[in-house]
Amino acid sequence: MSKRFNWHIIRAAYIEGGIADETRDAFARIYPTLEEVATLHGASLFTVRNKAASEHWIEQREAFQIEVENARRRSIIERRGDQSERLDDRGLSSAEAGLALVGMRLTWLIQREQREQESQRGVNVDARELTALGLAAKRFVDVKAQILGQSATSAEATVDELERELVVEDRRLAEELVAWIEQRQADEDADDLQDAV
Repeated sequence: MSKRFNWHIIRAAYIEGGIADETRDAFARIYPTLEEVATLHGASLFTVRNKAASEHWIEQREAFQIEVENARRRSIIERRGDQSERLDDRGLSSAEAGLALVGMRLTWLIQREQREQESQRGVNVDARELTALGLAAKRFVDVKAQILGQSATSAEATVDELERELVVEDRRLAEELVAWIEQRQADEDADDLQDAV
């Protein structure tokens, strides 16, 4: 009496292989040889080779591997799309927060200027701060435009040239601007407290 084999399971073991447990990646698979499949299922290598040849297991395995690779690539593209979308969302949020900060500071400067004029002290707004705030606002608008796929306000060649020169200083300028604004606010608050006393 000849031994009966479950060829469906044997065929699947060879064609589809198995997921590599140590990687925990559904696309990382281990593909056994015909000899390994025969040994695993208690069949002779001769019998498994004949079955594989008559049913074109090698071609089926190659087609399956192509499907797995295509699925892996689609998964990567989807993940990158999700990451890109999250990055765009963060960029927009940061640009909007920066614009709000600039707007708040400009509002505060205007209100302070009005108070100074009313008290006749005649302290003028610092032109350097207004320039820095204007450049910061322009950069935040450019970031938003770039993320949204719109043309940026710095399209002119001269502005592009200036932007390239200032790229290295952007982070330092932003940090100094925030620190300077905080210091100015603290100084103004201290002056307001002294005036109240």
